Amino acid sequence: GNIEVKPDLTTISPGYCRISLDQRSIKPETMQIIVAEAKAAAQKHAQEGKLTVEFEPIWHAEPILFDKQLVEDCNAAVEEETGARHSMYSAPLHDAVPLNAVVPSVMMFAQSDPGISHCKEENTPQPQLEEAIRAFIRLAEKELGTSFAE
Repeated sequence: GNIEVKPDLTTISPGYCRISLDQRSIKPETMQIIVAEAKAAAQKHAQEGKLTVEFEPIWHAEPILFDKQLVEDCNAAVEEETGARHSMYSAPLHDAVPLNAVVPSVMMFAQSDPGISHCKEENTPQPQLEEAIRAFIRLAEKELGTSFAE
């Protein structure tokens, strides 16, 4: 999310604060719960501080799931390469979601150190890059029914 305060000065308590909150779930019923919980928490703390709080939805997107078999094949390729499988839901609206409308898609992530992504501090060490590449090759071999080995 994002926080905007006015006035934005270190020595002055702000009279206005605007907070954005990005909440995600693939289950609509879970989204309803977490939005309601966030609103209740904000209202509780606003009341305790004798403040007012307003809510304004900015944007909403329905969850889009990837092809189940392709996801399973991806998980299997990662597990074969690393000995573990880790799944997470993402909202890749700028890349994989539009592609998924045309052809079955999946996303495979390389482990960043220390788990930070989408910022200038993101760093994926060489061993993790190589591991991700090998897992990707395994997935490609599964989907194409061929081997790239020499």
